Amino acid sequence: MQITDATANSTIDYSTDGTAPSIAYSAPFTVTKTGTQVQAIATATGDSASTIASSTYTVQPYLRFNPAAVGITHGSAQQLTAAFSLVGSTTPTATLHYGHDYTVGSVSCTPNGSIELCTVPVTFVPTLPGARKDALFLANGTTRIATVLLDGTGQAPFALLQPGVDTASVPAYTIGGSVVDENGTAYVLVANTASAVTSITKGGVVTALPIPAVAANGSITIDGAGVLYILGAGSANFVTYDTVQGTLGTSALPGIPSVDVWDTGSVGNTGNTMLLTSTLSPSPPVPIRITSTRSSLMAHPRVLPCLWHFSPEATSTP
Repeated sequence: MQITDATANSTIDYSTDGTAPSIAYSAPFTVTKTGTQVQAIATATGDSASTIASSTYTVQPYLRFNPAAVGITHGSAQQLTAAFSLVGSTTPTATLHYGHDYTVGSVSCTPNGSIELCTVPVTFVPTLPGARKDALFLANGTTRIATVLLDGTGQAPFALLQPGVDTASVPAYTIGGSVVDENGTAYVLVANTASAVTSITKGGVVTALPIPAVAANGSITIDGAGVLYILGAGSANFVTYDTVQGTLGTSALPGIPSVDVWDTGSVGNTGNTMLLTSTLSPSPPVPIRITSTRSSLMAHPRVLPCLWHFSPEATSTP
């Protein structure tokens, strides 16, 4: 997290526990716990102190596994543990979104005053080479309590794949980009239509998703929890769509000017990273990387500073 003040030569104090700001700010720091309340105040010689700025943050948890060989035995596979602090005494259930490359154990909870501490083991057993993504859903009955993104890489020799067969088609409009999830369902961004995204299953079932239209030259990606991220031309906001819960939302890019973008369809080489590209003609393509932790790096060819970091908490840092 970076804290700034518009007044030159000002001094900033902050706190991360909800108390009055008392720590001298000197460099960006990391917020690692959901519910962290950051407060900050700026002072400058000859000027009155600013009001106290305050914000509480929700951190997207994730587990990142070391690369593992395809076909590794379950007994020798790497296991990590996701931990939660929950109010009450109900033991939640843990399920996987895809369930192809990961397995989960039983949830174990221990009372700790008015809350309980719960853990669940997750094991990475890749079935295919390349980036393997998934998500752990923790739920109390039908209510989802938390989502943990899972990120790993399967290692195996590359195989020669023969051309596939076209089993479905989408409306003959401008294709802005496409992405495929772990189940083999393709999501195609179609510009200037009432529904911006069309899904196509491996069985050829075509569905127009309830996502508002975007202008031409857009980009699309998906994370391990099945959440789509769409960036349309001239927009400074990501449109999000949860394909599991069917909910629509937006993630602002504060302080970043509007951009025109287009998608190469290339997949990055680190974890659950989709490599997107954007362009402001006649400028060259500029990369946007959306990672498994739902943060992104964004380059803008006509603005200084030209490289920005966008966090899931809707903050941007040049």
